[in-house]
Amino acid sequence: GTAILLARRWRQRHEHALLVVDQAEELFTLNGIDVQRRFAELLGRFVLEADVHVLLSLRDDFLLQCQAFEDLRPIFSGLMPLTPPPSAALRRALVQPALLSGYRFEDERLVDDMLRDVSQERGTLPLLAFAMARLWEHRDRERGLLTRRGYEEIGGVAGALAQHAEATR
Repeated sequence: GTAILLARRWRQRHEHALLVVDQAEELFTLNGIDVQRRFAELLGRFVLEADVHVLLSLRDDFLLQCQAFEDLRPIFSGLMPLTPPPSAALRRALVQPALLSGYRFEDERLVDDMLRDVSQERGTLPLLAFAMARLWEHRDRERGLLTRRGYEEIGGVAGALAQHAEATR
């Protein structure tokens, strides 16, 4: 109730309000049905009672689970599926953060290989982000490089995920 009250007050002073819920699939992967139901109800109340726009970012394989909650229906009335970013944007997502941190890739072929490794996968961006986090742990600090050797040590994109899964079993 407090969150709805605060959102209403905000709306009295401002023309628009937007609530962004990123990685909303974690509602289903990390919580039981009671928490899912309460959260769905809260989001629906934001839309209907406080006139707040709600933007959910979630993987498409969780859409059916969302549809099971009547309270989320107002949010999905304006459903806009987004496709994976084009390869040029994915390339920037790999290269730019490294450059901003003072690092670069050892060679362009390594970037090409990473992009090729995820080109046929669902969830391209999260897979690349995970692999980059692991590659970052294996970076060559002395030369400021993200290396092919480091990429091979983590087992590429698929290997990084498999190693992580094995370690958390």
